[in-house]
Amino acid sequence: MKASFARPPRPPLIAGLVLLLLGLASTARAATCTGLADALAQLSAQYREEVLFQGQTTSGQRLIITAAPDGSTWTELVQPGPDRACPIGSGTGWQIGTDATPAGQEG
Repeated sequence: MKASFARPPRPPLIAGLVLLLLGLASTARAATCTGLADALAQLSAQYREEVLFQGQTTSGQRLIITAAPDGSTWTELVQPGPDRACPIGSGTGWQIGTDATPAGQEG
């Protein structure tokens, strides 16, 4: 006899809440965009971060990675327009090199 597993039906309320939360998250992300010069000045003043890398993405946007010289912090910005910068990632403990460690196996 073959077992079959049926997915429980999703209540419309849950699906609606998920869509609402996704919409709010993208709105909040868009609200954090600012002028490029302001973003770089704030990262420099608050974290001592400097531009480490910049390049063009396949979608045509400019990607900028800033980092503190001591390796303490980094920030990833995307530049969707001439004078707009939107943070899309940040973290701690960066290093330059090819000795990558899989996530969860640090230290």
